[in-house]
Amino acid sequence: MKTLRFVFVPLFATLLGAAPAPAATGDGLRVLERVDPTFPTEVTLQGITRGIVSCVVDIDAQGKVEDVLVTAHTHRSFAREVREALPLWRFEPATLRGEPVPSQTQLTFTIEAVGVVVTMDSGSYLRNRIDDLFGLRWDYRTFTLKELDAIPVPQKTVVPSYSSQVAQRNRGSVRVDFYIDETGRVRVPIAQADAPTELGNAAVAAVRQWKFSPPLRNGRPVLAFVSQTFNFTP
Repeated sequence: MKTLRFVFVPLFATLLGAAPAPAATGDGLRVLERVDPTFPTEVTLQGITRGIVSCVVDIDAQGKVEDVLVTAHTHRSFAREVREALPLWRFEPATLRGEPVPSQTQLTFTIEAVGVVVTMDSGSYLRNRIDDLFGLRWDYRTFTLKELDAIPVPQKTVVPSYSSQVAQRNRGSVRVDFYIDETGRVRVPIAQADAPTELGNAAVAAVRQWKFSPPLRNGRPVLAFVSQTFNFTP
């Protein structure tokens, strides 16, 4: 294995505040088995009849859920139910050139006592309109860098690496979107959809190993959405 030479633009310049809605990767991702989250009975005592949870799901090449990251919710009880239900889901894996590949997708759950509505890759429309549509407000959400007290400090970074043959036939820029959770751990890194596959895979594999100081807003740890651009050169 050989480390590919690349230009690493300093983190403080490339961690960009962006809309926290990374796109799904791969083609053909489809739900095969679904277990709906149950309506948490304890919220009825508070007069709550509806809850909304947005999350990003990491799915392996066999269609198994590897990670569930809740990015916003209107009440923590609904988030708990979603976290418990999603590991039981099974997907038909996304494919790339006919081969199963790991992928990510965003799901938004609207949970009521009478049933559950799930929207895949809902984008920002529902998240930005919940007050207008349902009279609800987020109890927990993702923050961009410009909303933080300071940019999270990298505590561990790993350089992308792979074979010299791959290095000879690949060059260009790859943007990786990812979340930094309240402990400073990187969650659900996703390479931009049009990135060369080998470069994107190497960049994502490296970013998964990174570690940061916890993102802070008003002195409290929060979930942050950021991006890092890698400029690969031969």
